[in-house]
Amino acid sequence: MNPVLQRDISFDLVQDVIARGEEVPLKASGLSMGHTIHNGEWILVQRVDPEQIRAGDIVLYRIPATFVAHRVVRRWRDHGELFFQTKGDGHFACDSPLSGTDVIARVLGVRWVAGVVRFDSPWGRVLAKILLWHSLVVWCLYRIFRRMPRLGTRPGNGIRWIRRMLLLPQGFLVRLWKRTVR
Repeated sequence: MNPVLQRDISFDLVQDVIARGEEVPLKASGLSMGHTIHNGEWILVQRVDPEQIRAGDIVLYRIPATFVAHRVVRRWRDHGELFFQTKGDGHFACDSPLSGTDVIARVLGVRWVAGVVRFDSPWGRVLAKILLWHSLVVWCLYRIFRRMPRLGTRPGNGIRWIRRMLLLPQGFLVRLWKRTVR
C-alpha cells in the first residue's frame, strides 16, 4: 500500500474515533512542546466543542502531513467566527491562526510510566496557566533580544543562551508536577 494513502487512512480513522467522543491515545513526536510533552510520550485526546477551549489548553489540529498539539495562547472572534492562536511551548514564535473548525480535539493528559498526568485536573489547570504565561514571557523576551546584537562570536549564540535560561523553569515545573502525580 502507498505510504501516503496509508497515512491518510490512519488520520481518517483517528478523526472518526475522536468524533465519537472517545479518549484516544496518540504517540507524540517532535520537540515543539518543550518539557510539557516529550518526544515519544503518549498523549490522551478527546473531542471538544471549540467554545469550551480557553487560553492555556493544548489542542490537536491537523496540517496536511500530520497532527499538531500546541497550546492556545489567544482566542478571539472575527465576524462571528472563533479563531485561536497557538504556540508550541518549545518554540519562540506563534503558529498561524486557526479557525475553531480546524481544532479536532483537546489534549487531556500525558501517559507515562507511572500513570497519566491529566491536564483537566485542578492542578493540571493551574500548571497550564503557569506554562501559558511562561510561554508568553519567553515569546516577548525573544522578540526583544532577537533585535539586539548577538552575544559571543558565533551567530545566534546569545539567542541559544537566552533560550536555555528561559526554558529551565518550565522543565523544573513539569518534572515537579509529574513527581506529585505518582
